[in-house]
Amino acid sequence: MADKRISQLNPHTSPSGSDLFVVVNNNETKKITYADLIDGIASDNTAINNFTASYLIDSASFDNRVDSLESWSSSLDTTFATDLQVSIVSSSVAATIGVISQQTGLVTTSSFNQYTSSQTILNNTFATTGSNVFRGSQTISGSLNVMIPGGTATGINENPNSNNIFWSYIPQDTNTTNIEVGWNAIADNFGSYIVTDVQYNGPFVYITLNDDVSLPYRIRLNFSKPSHLWQFNEDGAIEFPDNTLQTTAFTGIPTGSISSSQQITDLGFATTGSNTFRGSQTVNGFVSASYYRGSGRNLTNLTPITNWNYEQEFSVKNTEQLTFSGDYILENTYLAVNGGDDEIEYSSNKSFIKEGSIFIGGNLLVKDSYIENDGLISVGGEVILIGNSQITGTGKII
Repeated sequence: MADKRISQLNPHTSPSGSDLFVVVNNNETKKITYADLIDGIASDNTAINNFTASYLIDSASFDNRVDSLESWSSSLDTTFATDLQVSIVSSSVAATIGVISQQTGLVTTSSFNQYTSSQTILNNTFATTGSNVFRGSQTISGSLNVMIPGGTATGINENPNSNNIFWSYIPQDTNTTNIEVGWNAIADNFGSYIVTDVQYNGPFVYITLNDDVSLPYRIRLNFSKPSHLWQFNEDGAIEFPDNTLQTTAFTGIPTGSISSSQQITDLGFATTGSNTFRGSQTVNGFVSASYYRGSGRNLTNLTPITNWNYEQEFSVKNTEQLTFSGDYILENTYLAVNGGDDEIEYSSNKSFIKEGSIFIGGNLLVKDSYIENDGLISVGGEVILIGNSQITGTGKII
């Protein structure tokens, strides 16, 4: 049988199940029956029908939503407000707000401007409840009270014995060295008390309260100094904060103008500033000073006071001399005592070297601190080094 092209074959319009078709699969010529071909096409049609069925469900949902949107849009009013109508409504709303503001006391632009204008007059003409400067003569028909502010301090109780003695660790607490007898003390959830005694010992201040209360260990107390009044009465008398009354003028000062405090000092009175005392001085109380200039050899009957320095860094110049009556304690502190090579001659063949010096009546206790001594340190007691402490330099310790 001779070869023929496909176009040269006889037509067959009614294929049956066993009829064969030519198929090219992966570059290989193969055969397939008419029945198998029909089954494959039927399987693909099932997948297509499943997809189109789901699409029909979605399209039905879309159709329902479009119908609802058309129904809503058809209900809209097709009549719109003109610019004139909008302007009229806006004016009406503004007028209504004005009425509400008048009835309810709300701040309007006009009332705010009126207030600021009055404030300007107040600031320039009238006295306020704050600070004021008065010029010219002032007449007061009643009493004049002058308030002297008090002080405040806080501390944590370091006393493990739970009695009415409060221990405050000075370097950590706030202003506890300023507390005096008569101050108020308030403990959280424990009530209010009065300070009846204050004692200092090393790094602690011992504060006794008036009631025999058991203060918990580490509880925080707030201290406050009561405020006092100077009261000038209508009859001219002056009532002082300690409730004493001065009804007449003091006549110890000669008549005439006293132009400065120095004139008062020259008359024999000490002022609150610097004073020079000549001769022996007798003090029936306490003398408090951060340090004394000079050797302090002539100071007698002084209670030794411990000077505690915590986490400090300072130096003593070669022109300075410090004196401490009690123990001198350094903790986590750096101290430099400066020396010098300047030799000062004060008489024939007599001279001294200018150097910084510290005179300590008690012990010198050094804890985790460093002293660079190129001057002179005089210690009445012992020199005690604790922890990581060191003393170096070219100076002397006697």
